[in-house]
Amino acid sequence: MKLTLVLFLLFSLSGIPDIDQVRAKYKKAIDSEPETEAGLKLLEMVSKNEPLLYAYKGAYTALLAKHASNPYTKLEKVKQASAILDEAVTADAAHIEIRYLRYSMEKNIPSFLPYREHIDQDEDKIIAALTTKTDGLSPALRKEIVAFMLKNAQLEPEEKKLLESLTR
Repeated sequence: MKLTLVLFLLFSLSGIPDIDQVRAKYKKAIDSEPETEAGLKLLEMVSKNEPLLYAYKGAYTALLAKHASNPYTKLEKVKQASAILDEAVTADAAHIEIRYLRYSMEKNIPSFLPYREHIDQDEDKIIAALTTKTDGLSPALRKEIVAFMLKNAQLEPEEKKLLESLTR
């Protein structure tokens, strides 16, 4: 019991945020600049040593671009987000959630920007992991990613059928 309490306190004091909290805030941040800023504040001490949290830092940075009104600021934030997400993928290339965060950013930025070079690669990795059920995701997160892929990915008919079967 004492060991559990000590570990909990060390984890709490280390500045590493809880991933479930980060995910929940991220969903709200998509439509809210204050939530985006709060999420980034939560992740300010996160480094490449925590690839999933670092990827969320990149995803929140991309949302800053979405919420910005100045075109220069938008571009700068997209550059920053892209660099962070690329580093996170390099740190843990097999982690599907990290690839999903980069994929969703690249799918949602204008096609004339040069920060969309991983779309096909990430799409292939995500679909392969989802359809072979080697993604390591929670059922709720898997369902969310499947729904996003069905809406946004260039799917072969067999892939679409397989992904649709995962939503049932």
